[in-house]
Amino acid sequence: MGDVLASPDYIGQRPRADPRRVEFVRLVGRPHRWLLVSVKFLDQTGEAWVNSAYRIDDRYLTRRVRTGTLWRVVRGP
Repeated sequence: MGDVLASPDYIGQRPRADPRRVEFVRLVGRPHRWLLVSVKFLDQTGEAWVNSAYRIDDRYLTRRVRTGTLWRVVRGP
């Protein structure tokens, strides 16, 4: 999970969900699999909590990108 949070390939939010919840996705492991980590940032305490973490497949990732709920992270040179 640390690799996903430190350097995600995708970041997003679900529509009509708690705006404090952010999803991070990265290709990890062998064989490579997409891992989605959902984090809730707590305003009043300045903390963040991992809500869930689970593998997703290419179809789910593609669907979320097409619907605009996950965005590709662009890194500099």
